[in-house]
Amino acid sequence: MALSCLILASVVAFTPPLAAGMNATDDKVAVVSTQERVELIGGGSVTGTVIKEDADRLFIDIGPTIVQLPTRSVISRTRLLEGKEVDSDSEIDRIYRIGDGAPLPLQEAERNARSSVGRIMAGGGLGSGFIISEDGLVVTNVHVVEGERDIQLTVYLDDAEGGARKEQIENVEIVAMNPFLDLALLRIPDAESLPLRAVKFAAADSLDRSQKVFAVGTPRGFERTVSEGIISDPYRSFEGQCYIQTTTPINPGN
Repeated sequence: MALSCLILASVVAFTPPLAAGMNATDDKVAVVSTQERVELIGGGSVTGTVIKEDADRLFIDIGPTIVQLPTRSVISRTRLLEGKEVDSDSEIDRIYRIGDGAPLPLQEAERNARSSVGRIMAGGGLGSGFIISEDGLVVTNVHVVEGERDIQLTVYLDDAEGGARKEQIENVEIVAMNPFLDLALLRIPDAESLPLRAVKFAAADSLDRSQKVFAVGTPRGFERTVSEGIISDPYRSFEGQCYIQTTTPINPGN
């Protein structure tokens, strides 16, 4: 997720890709689909989410299964946004960012990501979420916030002395939910007044077995906890979805 493949707090041990299909609960925010239409030699086409590609093959999640296409059979690829073609990455960038720098040392990557993770309290539930944009979009799990109206987010923000200050944010809104993937998109009110730090995502093809993974979150209420593991399989197919399988210890709350 970060450049050293950090997998953050609200993502469980089998981690679904952040992609597509959330049901919007507020028409003020566009929810991005990561689907592409792939045109093939012979006139055929496949529409789905590209989860991996290399020099020889393209792996596409089409819902019920994952298909592999030889790259030599591909004529063109078109990214889709809510069923419409997208000519640039500008709309995608409104939701989250892809990191474009050199890989960070593991300790620095973990420290940067920890500032983007917060504790979520919703009713009697407790969980974690991570900030994906400076304008206040946060990802968590559906089971943490579903059916709740009073949602609070606690984050540690950078201060002028180079440290961190604890900030409790009230009235966090639910923007969209995808119960099938157990992912929810939240929005922080008045985010422009806060020095938020967003995580950056790595390209899916940068993942590999044995890479270091950190889970950052609030397991059993213990804030800013970090646990370590490795990627066991970056493209594990399970019940029609592709997951990142890790050995990172996961407890309720992270």
